[in-house]
Amino acid sequence: MASSVVGFIDMDCFYVAVERRRDPTLNGVACAVVQYNSRVPAPELAAEAPRRIQSGSGGIIAVSYEARKRGVTRQMNSQEARKQCPEILLVQVPTAFGKADLHIYKSAGDEVVSLLSRRAGCCEKRSVDEVAIDITAESERLLRERSWEEDLLPAAKRASHLADSALSRAAAGVSRDDTRKGHAGQQQQQQQVDENVAAGGWEDAAQWGAKERLMIAGAVVVAELRAAVESELGFTCSGGVAENKLLAKLGCGLHKPNQQTIVFPAAVGHLLHDLPLDRLQGLGGDLGAQVKETLQVATASELAAIPLERLESMFPGKAAYLHDLALGRLNDPVQDRELCKSLSSGKTFFGRNRLNTVQECEHWLGELAGELHRRYSDDLSRHARAPTKVSVHVGVGGSGPAPWAAAGGHTHASRQMSCELGRAGTVEQIAKAACACFNRWTPGGALGVTSLGMALSGFQPLASGATLSHFFGASASASAAAAAPAAAKGGAQQVNSAAAAQGGAHVRCFDSTTAPSLPARIVAVPTPSPFEEHSKGSRSLVSAGTEVETIDIEGKADAADVPAGRCAAAAPSCSEGAAVAGGAGPGAMGAGAEGGARQPETIDVVDVGDDDDDDDDAVLAAAAAAAA
Repeated sequence: MASSVVGFIDMDCFYVAVERRRDPTLNGVACAVVQYNSRVPAPELAAEAPRRIQSGSGGIIAVSYEARKRGVTRQMNSQEARKQCPEILLVQVPTAFGKADLHIYKSAGDEVVSLLSRRAGCCEKRSVDEVAIDITAESERLLRERSWEEDLLPAAKRASHLADSALSRAAAGVSRDDTRKGHAGQQQQQQQVDENVAAGGWEDAAQWGAKERLMIAGAVVVAELRAAVESELGFTCSGGVAENKLLAKLGCGLHKPNQQTIVFPAAVGHLLHDLPLDRLQGLGGDLGAQVKETLQVATASELAAIPLERLESMFPGKAAYLHDLALGRLNDPVQDRELCKSLSSGKTFFGRNRLNTVQECEHWLGELAGELHRRYSDDLSRHARAPTKVSVHVGVGGSGPAPWAAAGGHTHASRQMSCELGRAGTVEQIAKAACACFNRWTPGGALGVTSLGMALSGFQPLASGATLSHFFGASASASAAAAAPAAAKGGAQQVNSAAAAQGGAHVRCFDSTTAPSLPARIVAVPTPSPFEEHSKGSRSLVSAGTEVETIDIEGKADAADVPAGRCAAAAPSCSEGAAVAGGAGPGAMGAGAEGGARQPETIDVVDVGDDDDDDDDAVLAAAAAAAA
């Protein structure tokens, strides 16, 4: 079958769900996750520490459905939430490095992606709590192996709404802002799913063709994955099933929490007819506002009715994109991206908190470097890859000082340079490179910096066949070269003697008969400290200068598998790269005029798509309440 089936998973009130898994006494009661109070320095507060708060005015990040029913929204701060719902329980996010620490939420998101990848052909992590999955092959398998009449169709009915039902159409007409507050259409519970089934739509199942049957099978896949997420991880999630990511995401947002919606091709026109324009991917911000104002349109169907020629004249180069978007046929395949492309972190400084000196900025760059180093180390241990670039993004808002005007009048600027961290990168390396980026751009005088962002990107896998000389320098190469002839003549024991003659170096010998894809070679490691050897899942401590081990890792022998910090290694160097000037890049922070739209105190994102997830958007919007 040529048709594709795309699933979209959106975790329900994810930050609250993560906190509830950690503290089950939060289950079933009105609660919310809040920012720290940005008016005072943020002391370190570990995730394991007691984090319920009784006072303060931190902005709301995520609100439980119980609290939403009492009128609490993510536009409130803690004080406002207590007035609206006196019994609400408030949990502050962990803090580290002077800012919010979202590590526990991101780790939980990684658990979800790992589970979904069991059955998905491709997994595209869109944000901390949103994942697009290609389930075409799995849907085809279910059609081949399971009964349509007795299994797939009844299972899909029990689990799913149809996008062209009256209930779905009503939910589609709700504004983007109201969807984020939690509108009534989103909050329909399972009995409404049953009513939706009874109301009609499913009686046409006998006439459905191959595409519809494949999507029904896809709905069963999504329902079973959602059930697995709940049973194994303790989280509920909502889902959408369609032919592309755009429609699957739209369907996913129609009915929440813990529900799913199927968007058949024939239902697309009904779904998009009254859909507010800002609910389309990429049109929730400046471009969407410009399209609405220029063309005087408010819904997807109104945009679709604009002739392509007029669209091109008003938005050169974007006409085809806008047209396909409005018709729900944007061709954007699921990208196999379980891993984020970059690690980004940032902080905003408004009003009296603005940074006016280089020293202040370098201090905060050091804090951001500390956080990113921790995340890089965690990513390294999980995925055996390392970043090769660091970038810094600076924003100035409001009535910026004169030096900025002299620098070109930009309110945002970015600088980037290469910084290959390898397996043993340090906080100091990251901070030094970031400061170098910043200082290439500093105009002098009172800076008035309102936002600082930093990102590590350009991830490269650490090659399994790399020799340790890449990490330990020329001395290791020389020892290896000296030891190699002995290995060729006498095997492991002679290698050990040769190594000892070279000053007690530790030698590892790879058996080319069991790892045929790799040449036989010997690698010498300097002696200052022992390191752990990993072979077929076992861990054995190898004392420096005393042992030679023949290793077989089924063709994946890794002569460079030395955990960071266990052996002395030459620090990878950072070399300056080309500047990236102009608009904000990944992780850049928005700067707003003082007294205008309130901006977030802390922004911390893992690589996201054009549309960030609701909860991450809430981090940006809700923290603003504390930064005002």
